[in-house]
Amino acid sequence: MRTINDQNELKSRIQRISQRESNPSKPKINLNKTLFGLLILMVIGSYAFSNSENPTVSVALDKMNVLYVGIENPITVAVTGIAIEDTKIESDELEFRTLGNGHFIVYPSKPGLAKIKVHIKGHAAKILEFKVEEIPNPVFKIDNYSSGLISAEAFAKSEEIDAILENFDFDATCEIVEFTLRYSTKVGDNVESFNQGNRYNDKTKALVLQAKAGDIYSLYGKYQCPGNAEPGSVYTTLFRIK
Repeated sequence: MRTINDQNELKSRIQRISQRESNPSKPKINLNKTLFGLLILMVIGSYAFSNSENPTVSVALDKMNVLYVGIENPITVAVTGIAIEDTKIESDELEFRTLGNGHFIVYPSKPGLAKIKVHIKGHAAKILEFKVEEIPNPVFKIDNYSSGLISAEAFAKSEEIDAILENFDFDATCEIVEFTLRYSTKVGDNVESFNQGNRYNDKTKALVLQAKAGDIYSLYGKYQCPGNAEPGSVYTTLFRIK
């Protein structure tokens, strides 16, 4: 009786093992896919480690390729693989106002070169250098004319001289300190009128109202732009009446 039971039990075990191996729901390990997945993880891990060891620092000037004295210069600071909260910037030549999320307003103190030092938590500081300039020279304009031909009617309507910063992507205004308008007639007479500020005085307005075709007016003077240590000068600009 014992032998019969042992034989039956052996057959039963063999059947269970066969069913288990042929069961399609049992997952099988694909060795090639597993190795490929491990390789990808190693590459990503190696890149992340390399990135954190040598983070790339970027300081972008948001409007132009130089910094300007006397105005607000927006910049953006970013460091690859590093949270902006773990960075800090400083400079001996610049003042900063933080706007958040890596954005700053920079105020240069003088023309020349300025260094921005970016401190990174857990890494050596990075130093970047930028050129600092004064605001470019403005153009003196009469009724939106900077020189050349202008009608007697348009010239007579003008009341002041404007100092315009052309092709300058900043909200900056230059003021005219003084100017002289010279009136030259066709017969060779020359009369000058000196003005403080940018508005015509009575003598200048009277000269403007005399404009006739063929007459020439010349304009020169001084202006003050934000950040200028001294007033700048605009030299003779000619207007011919048509």
